[in-house]
Amino acid sequence: MQRRWPVFVVLLCLSPAAAGCLPRGEPPAGRQILADPTASLLSITPLHADGTRQVLFFRPSQAQDPDSVDLWSLTLTANGEPSTENVLARGIAVGLELSYRAGGGSGFPMDAAGRIYLPDNDSGHLVRYDPATGEKKDRGTNDSPALSPSGRRLLTSDHAGNYTLYEDDDQATTFQGSHVEFIGESVFYVSADCQLMRLAEEGGPEVFAAGVQTYQVAWGSLLALQHTTALSCFTGGGLDGPLSHPVLLDTTTRQETPLPDDLQYDFSNFSSDGRRLTARRYDQDDQAQWFIVDRASGNLESLGTGIGFADWRPGHDELWLGSFDDSRPELQGASVTIWIPGQGPHATVPGVYLSGFNSDGRYWFSRGTRPDQLITSDLVGLADQPGGARYHAVPVGSTMGDVVTLGDGRLFVGSVTDVNDFRAADYLVIDPRDGATDVLGLRGFIAATGTTRLLGIFNYAYERGDLTTVDFATGRRTILVSQFVMAAIPAASSDDAFPANTSVFYQFRARYDSPWSGLWMMAVP
Repeated sequence: MQRRWPVFVVLLCLSPAAAGCLPRGEPPAGRQILADPTASLLSITPLHADGTRQVLFFRPSQAQDPDSVDLWSLTLTANGEPSTENVLARGIAVGLELSYRAGGGSGFPMDAAGRIYLPDNDSGHLVRYDPATGEKKDRGTNDSPALSPSGRRLLTSDHAGNYTLYEDDDQATTFQGSHVEFIGESVFYVSADCQLMRLAEEGGPEVFAAGVQTYQVAWGSLLALQHTTALSCFTGGGLDGPLSHPVLLDTTTRQETPLPDDLQYDFSNFSSDGRRLTARRYDQDDQAQWFIVDRASGNLESLGTGIGFADWRPGHDELWLGSFDDSRPELQGASVTIWIPGQGPHATVPGVYLSGFNSDGRYWFSRGTRPDQLITSDLVGLADQPGGARYHAVPVGSTMGDVVTLGDGRLFVGSVTDVNDFRAADYLVIDPRDGATDVLGLRGFIAATGTTRLLGIFNYAYERGDLTTVDFATGRRTILVSQFVMAAIPAASSDDAFPANTSVFYQFRARYDSPWSGLWMMAVP
């Protein structure tokens, strides 16, 4: 005899609030490693020598404090099976936790061994946590540590200007200095007696150049130096004014090349081959005379006045000069002039305001709005035809964000409608040759950009979206998991943030109670 359920039971099971009556549904792709809807994915460690790794995630505070969370570690065996869970740190501010979840990765520094650095709420000190062993080590009062590119060296400082450099084996070197930073794996700084010092991976501090007031990373292996005869150099300041006897120091050969005096150099604006850079000289009326400086010969090539900015076209010996007369309406006062070194102006395009180039210089971008407007409504055109057709790189009323050049010549473009909200980004594929547009996803963000593809969460709504890959060579997109992915992290290699045949860890949270909510791992070809 068939059993007939009371009407009120049927209605109850139709209610969204009745989670227990909901069907389980099909599981998402991969393997569930943690069934916990409250777990928020933070990061993953590199593989250890024994093949294990840890997945780091937040849970609500065990102290029942709504303003804090706890950091947990889940160890995966060499076969990818979940084993032990350990709490690493308690009482982390919720705001701090949320600020690092936009891309699903960790904004907290993680070194090459997978040890993570977090500020301690009680002491204010920086603490290193080892997810594999649970070991904690105090790293002083600094809350903004710097890791070397390899992650093997850690640089910290206190508020008094004292620095400590920690090696991978916990050896520590303390020093005082100014303009302290990693250049490659070496730490460079200016000592109190005006020596440019270097702390390489092996050996103690060495004098790299004498009589240095300040320096700046320039291009490739070049440093821009301002020499001095002063006895003390802890005066701060940078290289943003006219320089006397400036030089470029090649850190590979230690060869110094003098530059012409009394110019304000743009040390971040070198030509693609590093041969030339731009500089300015101001008169008494604060009007700038612009120059191209040939660093090999020291020759100056005058560009004239009335220039607002200058950008080198990537991969080409062309300097694009922008100007803007704000007394004229809209973009009527804007123009761009293309200057070829040694030849002079090649072409001028009126009514456009240059906003940049794609990575290989094939295409150029210009604003669709005045430069004093926050929303740019950018356009794109062929850089070889600056006076030719330009098409909307992003829809009117939005601003261009991420740009990746695909193998077929099209562009993958992020279109941001609210610069204060990462979730307000749409993703498109644009063909600058004819303006054809293909919408990949409305609302979302990029979780990782590799050398051949990217991983993103698109069609983002209610803090969830479609986990999607985009192949750079073909522009083909593949939805790996639909609708309910909140964060994702691929297992990166040393030279690729999203390599082929890797694992992707993601956080899945269904709209209603579901046994599938939690942390997952899947293999992605």
